[in-house]
Amino acid sequence: MIDIFNEEFLQAIKNKDFQNIVKYIIYNSYSILDVGCGIGDYLKYTNNNQRVVGVEPHLPYILKAREVAPWVEYVNKDALDFFSSTDEKFDCILLIDVIEHLEENDAIKLVEEAKKHCKGIIFSQIPIGIHEQNEDIWNLGGEYWQTHRSTWTPENIDKLGFSFLQIWNEWYDWNHKDKRTSIAFWTEHPLVSIVVPSYNQAKWLPKTLDSIISQTYPVWEAVVVDDGSTDNTWDIIQEYMKKDYRIKGIHKENGGISSALNTGINNSKGKYFCWLSSDDLYYPQKLEYQIETYKNLDESYGLVFGAFDLIDDKDNLKTLTHKKPFIDKLEFPQLLKYDIIDGCTIMIPMKIMHELGGFNIQFKHAQDTEFWFRLAAKGYRFYYIDKKLVKRRIHESQGFTDFQLDCRYDGYAIVYFYLSHYSFRDIYKNINWSNEDDIRIFLTHFLDMVSDKGCHINHPVLIDYFWEWFLSGLETLDKSIRRIILKNCIEYFNKRKSESKFYNIYYKKFCDAFKKISTTKKKSFYINNKFEDLLKFDREKEKEYSSALFNFGLEAEKRKDLITASSVFKYLSDYENPFTQKAFIKFVDFCFSNEEYEKFIKSFRRKNKITQFDDNTKLLFIWSKLSIHSDDSLDEIINSISEPSKKEMVLSWLLHNYLKTEEKDILFWNYEVVPYKIVHYLKIKCRRCGTILSRKLSFNISNEQGSKKYLCTNCYTGYEFSDGLLKDYFSKKFVLDSNKKDLLNRPPKVAFIMRYTDIIGGGIKVAYRHIQWLYELGCEVIIYSNAPEPSWIKLPAKFIIVKDHFEINKLNADVVIVFSIYDVPKVLTKVERSKVYHLCQGYEGYHIGRNYEELRSDKYFYTILHSFNVGNILVSNHLMKFFEDKFGRKGHYIPNSVDFNVFYPNSLILKKPFSILFVGNPKDPLKGFNFLIESLLKLQSSPESFDYINLYVVWGGKNVNNEIKEKEISRIRIYYLQGLSSDEIAKLMNSVLVVVNCSWYEGFSLPILEAMACGTPTITTNNMGIESFCVDKENSLIINYGDIDSFIERIKDILLNRIDVQYLIRNGFKTALNYSASNAIKKFIEEYSKILSYNFDQKRIDNLISKFIIDEESLKLKLENKLKSINTLGNKVVSIIIVTFNQKKYTLECIISIKKFTKIPYEIIVIDNASSDQTVKELKKLEDIILICNNKNVGFPAAVNQGINKAKGDYILVLNNDTILTENLIERLVEITDYDSDIGIVAPISNEVSGLQKDENAKYNSIEEMHQYALKVQQNNKGK
Repeated sequence: MIDIFNEEFLQAIKNKDFQNIVKYIIYNSYSILDVGCGIGDYLKYTNNNQRVVGVEPHLPYILKAREVAPWVEYVNKDALDFFSSTDEKFDCILLIDVIEHLEENDAIKLVEEAKKHCKGIIFSQIPIGIHEQNEDIWNLGGEYWQTHRSTWTPENIDKLGFSFLQIWNEWYDWNHKDKRTSIAFWTEHPLVSIVVPSYNQAKWLPKTLDSIISQTYPVWEAVVVDDGSTDNTWDIIQEYMKKDYRIKGIHKENGGISSALNTGINNSKGKYFCWLSSDDLYYPQKLEYQIETYKNLDESYGLVFGAFDLIDDKDNLKTLTHKKPFIDKLEFPQLLKYDIIDGCTIMIPMKIMHELGGFNIQFKHAQDTEFWFRLAAKGYRFYYIDKKLVKRRIHESQGFTDFQLDCRYDGYAIVYFYLSHYSFRDIYKNINWSNEDDIRIFLTHFLDMVSDKGCHINHPVLIDYFWEWFLSGLETLDKSIRRIILKNCIEYFNKRKSESKFYNIYYKKFCDAFKKISTTKKKSFYINNKFEDLLKFDREKEKEYSSALFNFGLEAEKRKDLITASSVFKYLSDYENPFTQKAFIKFVDFCFSNEEYEKFIKSFRRKNKITQFDDNTKLLFIWSKLSIHSDDSLDEIINSISEPSKKEMVLSWLLHNYLKTEEKDILFWNYEVVPYKIVHYLKIKCRRCGTILSRKLSFNISNEQGSKKYLCTNCYTGYEFSDGLLKDYFSKKFVLDSNKKDLLNRPPKVAFIMRYTDIIGGGIKVAYRHIQWLYELGCEVIIYSNAPEPSWIKLPAKFIIVKDHFEINKLNADVVIVFSIYDVPKVLTKVERSKVYHLCQGYEGYHIGRNYEELRSDKYFYTILHSFNVGNILVSNHLMKFFEDKFGRKGHYIPNSVDFNVFYPNSLILKKPFSILFVGNPKDPLKGFNFLIESLLKLQSSPESFDYINLYVVWGGKNVNNEIKEKEISRIRIYYLQGLSSDEIAKLMNSVLVVVNCSWYEGFSLPILEAMACGTPTITTNNMGIESFCVDKENSLIINYGDIDSFIERIKDILLNRIDVQYLIRNGFKTALNYSASNAIKKFIEEYSKILSYNFDQKRIDNLISKFIIDEESLKLKLENKLKSINTLGNKVVSIIIVTFNQKKYTLECIISIKKFTKIPYEIIVIDNASSDQTVKELKKLEDIILICNNKNVGFPAAVNQGINKAKGDYILVLNNDTILTENLIERLVEITDYDSDIGIVAPISNEVSGLQKDENAKYNSIEEMHQYALKVQQNNKGK
C-alpha cells in the first residue's frame, strides 16, 4: 500500500506539485493501471520492472503511447468494459483527465469499479467548473473521446466518493475558462471526520484549523460547526473552506456544545469520529497514531485516546506527565472517580456514535463524560495511547475556565444516575470475585479511587449515596471475600489516618462496615444486562440529585462559602428542574449583592438568547451590562421588553437617573481594604419597596469621594451610593462621651484592638512592646484580634479572636489602643471617644499606592478615617508635625526605640564580603525592593561591577523556621529570610557591610536605627520617617526614591570605602543611643500616665527601667572594637584558595573552621577538580564562597592558578582542604607578612608538614586539645 504518511508525498500535495505527486505514486507502486492513458504522458514515468496496463478506447492514442512506453500492456477498450473483464487488482490506478469525459452516472460507476480493482491508491485529477471541449489537440481523430460530458463543482464532486479531495484555484492558465482543478485520491485508509464546534472563538480558530491541516494522516474531513457565534467565526470558516476542500462549514443557531457536536456527526462521512475544540490544537501525528492503533484492535474497543499538554493564550507550552488512567476492563467503574479522558484526544468509530445517539444535549458542560459512561455501560472497552495528541488551551474567555464547577456538577449528576441504575455487581461485572488476582486488581483500583478526596464519589452530594451502594454490593459477595476487602481497606486507611481527617473518617467507615456486614448472610443478586440509556432520562423530572445539590448550596451559603453556593445556584438555574427558579433567585441575589455582574452575564453563554427570557431577566441582564460598561449594543434587548414601565426604567438608567442613597437608608455598614480597593458591606432599605438589600460595593482608592450604582432586584429601582456618607453614618453610631476622666486608684485595664497578630513585623513588635511594658507597670491587658495569637512570642495578656471588630459587644476597658486606623470608627461604636487612642506608626493613607505619585497623594477614605477625633500615640517627630498640620491634633509622642540588649556592635561577627541587607517585604511595592534590584542590576552591568554582591532580604510574616531561599541574577546572590527573630536580625545587621531602606514612605524607619545601633552604615530613601533622625552624610546616606545613579554611587561609596565610613558609623551610633529603650521608657511612662490618668507604682517603674539601662561607655567600647576588627587591615582582604577532589567531610570542616576563627575580611575560593562524591552538591549550598567546578581533574597547581586569577584579595592563602584552622591563625599570618616589606611568603607551623614548618612538640589526641595547644603556642610567641 502506498505510504500516504510520507513527508515527500504530503509536501508535494501542500505545494500543489502535481508532477511530483504522480511520480511519487508511480515510483512507489509495482502494478499500475492508467485509465484513459492517451498518448502516454504519465506512462513514461513507469519502467519495464513494473506491471503496467494502459487502458485507452482510441487506438491511435495507444500507437502514440507505445513510442514512449513500449513495456506497457495496452488494452484498447472502454474502462468499464475492461473492469468487467478482469479480477486483477492494482497498487495504483490513475484516473487523470478522465472523469469529465464521462456522463455523471458513468463517472460515479467508473470510480466504484476502480475501487474494486485497487489494493493501493486511486489518483484522479478533475477540472472544476465548465470546460467545454470537443477537439483533439493531438490531431489523432479522437474528438469523440476528448469531448467533456460532465461538469464537476464543489457541490457535486463528493458524489465520486474519493476519500481525499483538494481544489486548486488558479491552476489553468486560461483566459475565459474556469481556472480551477481538483486532485483526489481514494485508498483503503479510512476517512476520519473531525468535528470542530465553535462559539465565539474566532481568535483561536485559525490555529486550530491549521493544526488539522498539518496532520500527517491526510484522509480526513473537518466539519466546523458555528454554533450561532456573534463574532467573525463564520467568516474564518468560509475562508478555510476555500483554503482546504476537506474543511466543511455549518452555521446554526446556538444550541450548546452537545448540539453542535451532534450536528457535525450527522453531517460527517468518515469511518471514525474525532473532536477538536475550536481553541485547542492537534499534534501533527494525532490521527496517524490512532489509525495505526485501530488496525490492531478488535470491535470490542469503542474508544482510543491519549495524553495532552497545555498551552496558554500566548501558545506557551506546559508539558504534562500522564499515565494510563484506568485498569483494563475496569473502564466503567473508573469513571466514578473522574472524567479520565480529554475529549479532544479521542477517536471513536462513527457507527458507535450513531449507535449510541451522539452526545446528550441535556448536559451542557460534561457531555463528554456522559458519553464515556454510556460507552462503558454498553460494554465497549477503552484503549490508551501513551503519546501526546493534543495541546489544550487554557485562557480566560473559554467556557471550561468559567464553568469548571458546572462540569463537576454535571459529572456528579451522571454518577448519581449510574449509581441509581446499576448495582455494584453491574458496574464491576468484569471482576471474577473467586479469583485472587481479580480481587487484588479491584482493591488497587478501589483504594486509589476512594482515597482521592477530590474525586466524584467523595463529594458531599454523593458520598453517602455511594457508601450505601458500595455496602449493598459487598453484601452480595461471599463473607470471606467481604472480609478480605474490608480488612485491606482498614489496613490501608489505618496507615494513613494520621495524615488527615479525611483518611481517619474512611478508616472509621470501614471499621464500622466490618462490624456490620462481615458476617451477615449473603444477599442474592442478578446482573442487569439491560442498557440504561441516559439519553432517555428526563432531567427536568429528576428530584433526588437536584434536591441534594440545592441543599448542598444552602449549606455552603450558611457557612459563608459564597463561591461554592453561587456555583451551585447558577448550575441549577441553567436547566429545567424542580429547583430552577429558586436557584435563579439565589444566584441573582449573589451576583447583585457582590457586584458579580460579569459572572451573571457569563451565565447566559450556554442558554437561549437573552431576548427569549422574561422582562425581569432582561432588566437584570441590561443592568449588568451597564455596570461593567460594556460596549455591546443593548437596543435589541431593550426593544424586546414588553412592559412599558420596565422599558422606561431602563431608559432612566441610560440617562443616569438614579435615586441617591441617604444616610437614613443604611441599616448596617462595614468595610475592608483589599489591594488598591475599599470594599463596603452594606444593608440598605429600598425606599420604594422596603426590601432590605445586602450589597458589596468596591471603590478604587482615590483622593476624592466616589459613587457606585446598585439595583434593587425586587422593584428594579437603580440607586447611587456615595462613600461620602461614611463619616455621617458612623458618627451617629458612636457611643456618647461622658467626658469624665477621674484619676484611677486601681491598676488600669487596657484593651488593644489588633490586626496581623501572627505576623512577625516591625509595627507588631512595637505594639507588643507597649503591651509588655504596660503589663510590667501593673496594667491588665486584653487583646482583640482578627488574626491568630502569635506563636513566636508569649504575650502577658488575654487574647480574644474575633472575625471582625464589629463582633466585640462591649469594651470594658479604661483605655482602648487601636493598632490600625481601619478599626477606629468600629471601636467608636463600642466605647467612648475619650478612651480611644490610635497607635500610629505611619500615616496609613501613604501606605497604599501602585506608584510613587499615587502613594504620596492623599486618599479620601484615609482622610476620613484619620479625621475621627481620637487620641493619637505617635512614634516620630514626622508624625507629630503631620497630625498637627493636617488635623490640628497634638499627639502623645512615644518614639520607637532600640533595644541595646539585642542591637549592639558585635566585633565577633565577621563581615560578609560585598553584602547588603534589605529589611521589608519584597512583594510590597511600598518597600521599594524593585528600585533596589534595578539599581544593583545596573551596577553589575557597568564596568565598575563587583564579582558578586550578597543581598540579604529580611521581612516578617509567620514563623517559617528561618527557611532560606536563594536566587542569583547577574552576579547578585539574593538570600530571602522570612520570620527572623530580633536576635537573628541583629546578628545579620552586624555581618553585612550596609543596610538599605528603599521605601516610598515610612512612619519611622526603625530598621535603619537598629542598624546604626549595630555599627553598620546605612543608605535610605528620603521617605518622611527618616526625617526624625537621619542627616545626609552625617549619620546616613540619603537618596531620593527612583534615583538609580545616586543609589549606585552611595553603594560604591560604602562597599569600596570611598568615603569615611567610620564617620557615618560613629554618628549613626550616637543617634541610636538617643533612641535607646531606656530613654523611650521614660517617655512611655510619662505619656501613658496622662493617657490612663494613673500614676504607676514607682517600684514597677524602677524594675522596668532597670531592664533597659545601658552602659554607654561599654557600648562605645564595643563599637570601637568592631571598628578596629573591621579596619585591622584597612581595606585589605585575604583570598583563601582551597582545591578539592572528593573528601567532602574534610572540606566542609575546613570551611567551618575558617568562618569560626577568622575575624578579618576574607573571601573563600574553592576549585573542585571533578569530585565524584557529594562535595560539589554540598558546596553549592554554602553562601559566601566562590565555587569553580572543573569538568576534569586539572591537577593541584593548575587549580590553584585558577583561584589566584579569580582572587580579589590583597593576600593569597593556599589552604589544603583537610586543614583545620585555629583561632587568629590568619590574622597572625597577615601580621607577620606586613611586618617587613621584604617578606614575600609566610607559612604557619603545623603537626603534619615537612621542613622548618613541622612542630615536633605538637602532640594531642583531639581537635579540642589541638586548639588548646595552638592557643598556648600563640601566647608563647606573642610579640615575636
